Amino acid sequence: MVQIIRRGYSQRAVARKFHVTLHTVQRWVDRAGDLNLEVVDWSDRAKAAHCVANKTSAELEQRVCQARKQLATLNQ
Repeated sequence: MVQIIRRGYSQRAVARKFHVTLHTVQRWVDRAGDLNLEVVDWSDRAKAAHCVANKTSAELEQRVCQARKQLATLNQ
């Protein structure tokens, strides 16, 4: 797809030709950038984030667990 676009065809025309979305074509073109197509990493990439942005720190989680245990003993 990238090679055809580099020959002057529009991204929309290439998307129609290969029966994919315009976004898919744009993603591959973006990944290729100005590199030689033989050196581009074409392997699949995970779409999920590598880490959770709003995850509670381990220290805070421990403190919450300790507080819950103390409250449980007080309520008995």
